[in-house]
Amino acid sequence: DALNEKAFFTFANSQDSAGFLKIYDARGHQVASIDIPSGATSASWDARAGGQLVSSGIYIYVITVEQVRVSGALAVIR
Repeated sequence: DALNEKAFFTFANSQDSAGFLKIYDARGHQVASIDIPSGATSASWDARAGGQLVSSGIYIYVITVEQVRVSGALAVIR
């Protein structure tokens, strides 16, 4: 279903700053870049790269807001 095809991220944004979410594959290639508008405290990724669904695997996310960078890993399982 559509809900399970997205990854949701929440974060603090006390200064109402803009930022971005970047997704990388396991080889370090960027597969998505999502702008985070000013004031937002969440973002999502639809598991797509260039309009195409990505394959199963481990992906690295990097969220940058208020000059703070947070990163982690997520698994896409199809």
